[in-house]
This record gives sequence, structure tokens and C-alpha cells, in this order.
Amino acid sequence: MNLDNRPPRNAAHKGFWQECDLLDAPLLKKIITDFSPTHVVHLAAKTGLDEKKLSDFAANMEGVENMLRVSEKTPSVERVIFTSSLLVCRMGYVPKHDTDYKPTTLYGQSKVEGEKIV
Repeated sequence: MNLDNRPPRNAAHKGFWQECDLLDAPLLKKIITDFSPTHVVHLAAKTGLDEKKLSDFAANMEGVENMLRVSEKTPSVERVIFTSSLLVCRMGYVPKHDTDYKPTTLYGQSKVEGEKIV
């Protein structure tokens, strides 16, 4: 199953798609509970460089938290993989450890906050 707030670009994938905004925690819970997945791969992200405030990237923080909470409470879920972004650090910076962040954009900061939630 593919959850997204937009339909897939490839029409052949539409049969696997379920419309869902990850900020809608009750709907997310219902869909995940009804589907009962064993594995979840979270690839969703709000991207962009023109946004003016961190809350514009709620999907990268609240959406991550919603998926984490729903997955934790769904007995069928064995494993969840969350993805992030190289932009949790400035370009060219090599982090010294897993929590060494140096974002230069609000998008990067939102991904840092998502990593902290996970």
C-alpha cells in the first residue's frame, strides 16, 4: 500500500494508493490498523526552500511522530524504516556522530527534528 496526499504519477500504481495526509492522525491510524502491515517504509517529506517558518514543514515532524505512534500501537508492525536527508548538515560537512547536526535551511532543521522524534 502507498499512502500519500497526492495520487501516484504512474496510473498503474493507483490501485495500490490510499489517500492520506500524515497530519491526519485518526485517518492514518484507521488505514494502518485496517491494512495491518508487517513492515512500513516512511519516505514522506515536505520539501522546499521558500518556506518562512519551521511549522511549514509539519509533515516532517508531526507526520513522522504520527507514523511512529501508529506503528508502535499496531501489533502486526514488525519493523519501520524512516528516511531523512543529507540536509540535516550543511553541504560538505561530515558529522562526527549520529546527533551532530548542522542544518542551514528550515527544511534541514525539520528533518533534524524528525530524526530526534524517531
